[in-house]
Amino acid sequence: MLAVGFSVERFGVSATYLGLAGILAATALLVLLAPGLKEIDD
Repeated sequence: MLAVGFSVERFGVSATYLGLAGILAATALLVLLAPGLKEIDD
């Protein structure tokens, strides 16, 4: 946890971009998996 805290303080901008990239990746996965989940429900 401490290492993560220091990383955020030292590389705050990079951490922000990594967070945004993670959110975009998660959203993309949800969009790709959504049709498959709908097919399973049907």
